[in-house]
Amino acid sequence: MIGATAMTTRVYLDTEFTKFARPQLISLALVAESGQEFYGESTDFVKVQCSAFVVENVLPLLQGGDVAGSLDDLRVKLVDWLATLPSPAEIISDFERDIELLLKLLGISATEMGRCNIAELTVLDGEFVKSESFNSALDDYFANVDSRRHHSLVDARALRHMRIHVGYF
Repeated sequence: MIGATAMTTRVYLDTEFTKFARPQLISLALVAESGQEFYGESTDFVKVQCSAFVVENVLPLLQGGDVAGSLDDLRVKLVDWLATLPSPAEIISDFERDIELLLKLLGISATEMGRCNIAELTVLDGEFVKSESFNSALDDYFANVDSRRHHSLVDARALRHMRIHVGYF
């Protein structure tokens, strides 16, 4: 259940990573309900560790340039971005691994998240995320708004869209 109150800012999270076993962060995006966005790409992941799916569907979408940097660079930029939020964040994701990679990037545990202006971590119910209605609404977003599925910023925007415009969760 999503527990955001007037005292928190809902922020939608998505990541892309190399593979399920021992994942390395490739990219991370956060989109606040207000529209504020953070997007970063890691230059520290090992490309040969990527699954075939990632090589085919994720790597071609990477932007490079100013959004790319080391994990240390991304950590600093992310902490700075989180500090700009008007209230502590409720981070919302559709996948537990996204939360794990966020905490790893920040170098904190769930009990220390207040240090980074995070109040709550919410992972949407797995059955709900697998539901036909949820996936149909997501498919509609990718067909009509932005087709770059598996680009973490686009995927985080899709989660925000699902909440604000479609009324899910």
